[in-house]
Amino acid sequence: MAPLETEAGRLWTNPESFRLILYPFIEGRNSYEASLSDDHWVEFGATLKRIHTAFAPPSLIRLIQREAYSPQWRDAVRTFLETSEAGARDDLVSVKLRGHIVFAAV
Repeated sequence: MAPLETEAGRLWTNPESFRLILYPFIEGRNSYEASLSDDHWVEFGATLKRIHTAFAPPSLIRLIQREAYSPQWRDAVRTFLETSEAGARDDLVSVKLRGHIVFAAV
């Protein structure tokens, strides 16, 4: 699913040192609300197996980024949410987010 375009026609925006991408909301039930059938689990497992056993040439593997799982961005998002929740930020994006985000522990 493609992200929504910004007013400038881009697929992302960079407020401060963040990159934000907005995807359309799709009404429906998520996997916490709807269970997979046995057949769906089998198909899901088979799909994951195909993904994880697929051959990728070394020239492609070198291009794949690896996640370091650094807490840097998690901490940055936590700080952003905490200051937004407290109303400490008054930029347009933060004001709009405060009206739509359900704040929870990150």
